[in-house]
Order: sequence, then structure tokens, then C-alpha cells
Amino acid sequence: MSLNTGVTEEALSLADLQLGGGLDLITRTVEFYAPSVGVTIETHSDAPCGSGLGASSSFLIAVTGALLKLNRTHLNVMTMVGDSANLEAQNVHVPTGKQDYYPAVFGGVERDLVQR
Repeated sequence: MSLNTGVTEEALSLADLQLGGGLDLITRTVEFYAPSVGVTIETHSDAPCGSGLGASSSFLIAVTGALLKLNRTHLNVMTMVGDSANLEAQNVHVPTGKQDYYPAVFGGVERDLVQR
């Protein structure tokens, strides 16, 4: 659920997730990392959509980190960044750069979850 937009997405299983909705980036990320248990994800952002501040990249790394921890799995930095860029590109339907992911990865997630 997006607390600032009020958009909600619910599914009983990964197979029931609907891509393309208002929470598409979350949906794609949950589907990609396939947690073995149910999850509830609530978001809030003060940055406007499309502001160019890198909020979606930071958000994507944070959700990825949480799902990796839940799954008890690890990724190397380049894989995490590449996967994130691919998921976001699918969401926005254009190729994305990778520069916005590095501050989010090296700002804390990598110490616990990312293999070098």
C-alpha cells in the first residue's frame, strides 16, 4: 500500500499479482524475488513521482534488501544494481541508468546483504 497515494494491491499468491497497476514497481520486485511467505509492504514518499531525485531507485533497493533478508539470500552489488535497473525499466518502459542505485546500495544495504 502506498500511504501517500492510497493505492493498494493485494494478491493471495505470486501468480495472482497484477503487473501494470499503480504499484507496478513493487509488484514486479515482489514477483522477481518471490518471497516464500506473505508480505505486507507499506510505502510513503515526500518526493513527487517523476521528480528525478532518485527516490524510485532508493525505494527499489530498500524493498530488494528487505526481500533478500526475508529470503535469507545475498547478491553481489553488480547483480543487485542490474536487476533493479531492469525491473525499473520494465516499469517505466524505457532503459534506465544505474547511477541512482549505488548511493542506496552503499548507504547501508550492502553491509548486511550484498556480497562483494
